[in-house]
Amino acid sequence: MDVLIKRRKSDGLIKFLRLPPTKTLRAHLFGLTLAVVGAFYTIIFDHTALFQGLPWYASPLVIGIFIFGTYLGGPFVILTAILFVLKDLLPPGPLIFSSLTIIAVWYFIFYAVGAVFPTLYNALAYLNVILCCKKQVQLVFAYDPKKKINIIKSPREIEELAMLEVLKPVIYYARRIRRAGTSSDRQRHAQDLGNLIRQAKSMMSSYDQNHMHELLSEKHINGELDAQIDGLQNMLADGDSRALALMESELEHLLEHYLKRKEQKLYNFHLEALPPAPYTIVLVANPKIKRRSGPVSDPIINDLALFLRSVNNTLYSFEQDEMLGQHEIWSRVRIVTIFDGAAKAPDGTPRTDEELILLNDFHKDVPVQLDVAENVIYPGAQMVQNVQKLLEQNQGDLDGLFSLNQIDVIFAMTASPTQIRHSAYYADFNEELDLSKEPPPQPLNGKEFKYNLDPYQQKGLHIPGAEEIVIPPHIVPSPPAPFPCKAFPYDCLHDHYSAIPGRVALNALSARRHTFIHEFAHAMSSVVRGAICDEYYDKSYLRAGNGSKFLPFFVNRIERVKREEGGVVPTYQFIPVHPVFARYNEVDFLSDWDHPSAEEHWLSYFPDRHSHGETCTMDRTAEPFRFDKLIGRFMYDRMVAKLHRP
Repeated sequence: MDVLIKRRKSDGLIKFLRLPPTKTLRAHLFGLTLAVVGAFYTIIFDHTALFQGLPWYASPLVIGIFIFGTYLGGPFVILTAILFVLKDLLPPGPLIFSSLTIIAVWYFIFYAVGAVFPTLYNALAYLNVILCCKKQVQLVFAYDPKKKINIIKSPREIEELAMLEVLKPVIYYARRIRRAGTSSDRQRHAQDLGNLIRQAKSMMSSYDQNHMHELLSEKHINGELDAQIDGLQNMLADGDSRALALMESELEHLLEHYLKRKEQKLYNFHLEALPPAPYTIVLVANPKIKRRSGPVSDPIINDLALFLRSVNNTLYSFEQDEMLGQHEIWSRVRIVTIFDGAAKAPDGTPRTDEELILLNDFHKDVPVQLDVAENVIYPGAQMVQNVQKLLEQNQGDLDGLFSLNQIDVIFAMTASPTQIRHSAYYADFNEELDLSKEPPPQPLNGKEFKYNLDPYQQKGLHIPGAEEIVIPPHIVPSPPAPFPCKAFPYDCLHDHYSAIPGRVALNALSARRHTFIHEFAHAMSSVVRGAICDEYYDKSYLRAGNGSKFLPFFVNRIERVKREEGGVVPTYQFIPVHPVFARYNEVDFLSDWDHPSAEEHWLSYFPDRHSHGETCTMDRTAEPFRFDKLIGRFMYDRMVAKLHRP
């Protein structure tokens, strides 16, 4: 993924452009390859002159030296470069040394040619993209550095204010007319929009011209099409709400088909019905980190370029995921960025350090194994409140387009040089709340789902005392049962709104493509309505407010019972992984027999992957990766429930 960052001189807006994929050559590797081929060529075709008078093993020895040197790479190239420069100054030496010098000189010459060629090729390929393939360069997002808050992606295009300033489509002028303070401003914007309509009309087919004529006639704008356009322009200049609604709802898509103002936009989705409450992910630069010694400034708050690159990487990771990147999901997701670490609020009110802390570099109790939890950055206890405070203080940037209660997931990004590992808190998780007794407020509505851990009664859950797996205690049918997931088998709810948004602490310096979507899966799931946990360690639990261990309802993890068999030295019965992992919404999902969890020293086990050649996104992952079948289905249903909320 190659990106080009441009800042417009006129208004300072920053554009993130994504270049089309091009074949690039790696200069060093290409040079080494050509160099070793050149060395072999020299040895083969000048063998007699090079090795005359030398024993038979001299030739294989020299070949071995250059093969090993090529494996070393850079240091060996430097050595051959020194021999190339000093070849005429070296005193006469043994015959073998002279042969090595000659081959080394040719080795370096071939390396230099091999390194220069791909460098020139890559430069020409880049120039070709910039000069000749401009239509293939796509605009990922636009960013206004003068604003602390930017909505960079939204199903409602009217919310992408910086993008509108860059592209200036039809709805841009309609919005300017709505917000014009004086009649002269309205007339000027109406004139610009009228010229845009006439430009599109000159390119229209006769069929579309007749269609536009009918649309205008339905709004009682009579006459020939040119006269109708003049009448529409006059209505727009007067701020007529009917004319503006006509432009935004019906004419905009027709005109854009010919104007192609949004053709360069990467996320160019046309939705017939806009979601009333889009799924909202907030990406915020962390102003301060809380340490045991006191708060310190986060380096990312002084590095806008790093933050924006991390934002771009986040978008790329999301769009490439086969679940989140599906058109019906990704087109309805809103992305909001916050970059505000000022010591004073916009109204001049001083901010305390506590108001700027979103992340901690320590945790009062490590919730997982110590070998997994080193150098981790954690969401702060006041992250949600502080992010909401930043939104409230910068409402002018939002222009009334975004409600504070519509946050689903918060990504707080850091550039800490020491805490390079990431973490996430599930939605609805509250560190201060005793989740074993006090659940968060219940959702008003949502989409129901059923989850059965033992659909074939193979795990002993139907026989008291014979259970082979652990059921989270707060779901066992014993009063009181205040949680939204009813007694086993679970009858639960994909809530429309979470009581507390999911939170992610992410280091922008160490994050990879897998990191963003991995942490998102944690944060979008709910601690009380189905949590998605990691699959690379055995034990997983949370701490309740009273300090006791709390086992949530995990979607992708089942824990086997640790049953003693007795004896002088206690031994434990090994319970094999059960063939069927669980049944979700009447679909059976199998267990992963090839995961290390199937071995005797593990208690947990996990759902089956799509194939053995792909690891689960929630595991320690190398390419290729994807969510396993159960997680993918669960996440899709949860996203759909939230995308169709009122």
